[in-house]
Amino acid sequence: MEDLDGIVLMTSLNGNLSYLRFIKPVTGNLMDGAAIVDIDMSTFYIEDVVDVSDILTLNFGVRVDTIEQPENTAGYNAAFEALAGFRNTVPLDSSVIQPRFGYKLDIGGTKLISGMDRIEGAELSGGIGVFSGRVPQVWMTNPAANTGVATVYFGNWATDINLGTGDWRDYYDGLNLTCLLPDAQPNEYGDCGDISAYAGAGAAVANHPDFQVPSDLKNVYGLNIIFKRWS
Repeated sequence: MEDLDGIVLMTSLNGNLSYLRFIKPVTGNLMDGAAIVDIDMSTFYIEDVVDVSDILTLNFGVRVDTIEQPENTAGYNAAFEALAGFRNTVPLDSSVIQPRFGYKLDIGGTKLISGMDRIEGAELSGGIGVFSGRVPQVWMTNPAANTGVATVYFGNWATDINLGTGDWRDYYDGLNLTCLLPDAQPNEYGDCGDISAYAGAGAAVANHPDFQVPSDLKNVYGLNIIFKRWS
């Protein structure tokens, strides 16, 4: 496990790492591996309340959430498209239409309720509609940060690691991945060597062109009863 300062922490009893996972910007500039995205999110809502009678009220509404994102053409990964069949730079472009309906019915005057001495009034209420929660921004930032072009992903599992006679740092030195170890300045890294040849061969994250923000159909029903004060 790696902490915020880039220090590798051991989780095993003998102090040996179980795996190594390391992402490095191809240019060597850490900021080139950051996720910089433009996101346009807009919400439109309209509602109308209709008093059908003295005892019945209806509520109609619709909400539309729209997310638009420009395509990150600079992060295009040809190897990903050849494998997946679509570009990894496909932006998240989705609109969710959420119609809703609700009602309130005063049943205090019905024979069932009015015949009960202890009940002062009662109301039936309910509704049904489509709802979509807040969209996690990681759905939009992950594809921007993990293109496989701007960064290179290194990974070695326990079966691939052969420790030398020294401590575990010898292994990194052999891979020329000493940049994993911080220098005197926090968050500063040493020289990883020229890894530009790996550009385009790294792991990539993408949203499918047909992906739409998920939504749920929800309904609720309620009975509110007002009791008279006990004496």
